Amino acid sequence: MNRNRFMENRGVTLLELTFAMAVFAIALGVTAQSLISYYGQLDLQDRRATAIQHCRSVLGAIREIRDSTGEGYIAAITEWIEGQEVGEGGEPGGYRDVLTPMAGETITTVCTDLWTGGLPVDPMQVLVTSAFKDVRGRPMRVEATTILTRN
Repeated sequence: MNRNRFMENRGVTLLELTFAMAVFAIALGVTAQSLISYYGQLDLQDRRATAIQHCRSVLGAIREIRDSTGEGYIAAITEWIEGQEVGEGGEPGGYRDVLTPMAGETITTVCTDLWTGGLPVDPMQVLVTSAFKDVRGRPMRVEATTILTRN
């Protein structure tokens, strides 16, 4: 008779079911958080790689101006930069001759004297900066620099 009673008590209690649901919810939460974090990092790396490519494109355009201009390349480069950074109506131009900027991306270029940091002379240091925001709205910045000389 005792054996029949034991067989009737088979099954899952409410406490066991609640515990199993809690473990499942925690596991699901951890998995979702890791996927969200992974997506954020993937998007940040993609935007960072795009920003680096934009900086390299601007530096490439500046090198082309240097190669095609001759001795007056410093004035030609600074004039081109000013024309790119300020578009029609005083709005930022964004180097649209060279690239298509990302949403919210700001590209700036600074040319200085390599030795003193003053007005650009030969050799000239060129610093291109791309500033943008990641998925969470945090500001990010990528820089590329080079030294240009006529010789």
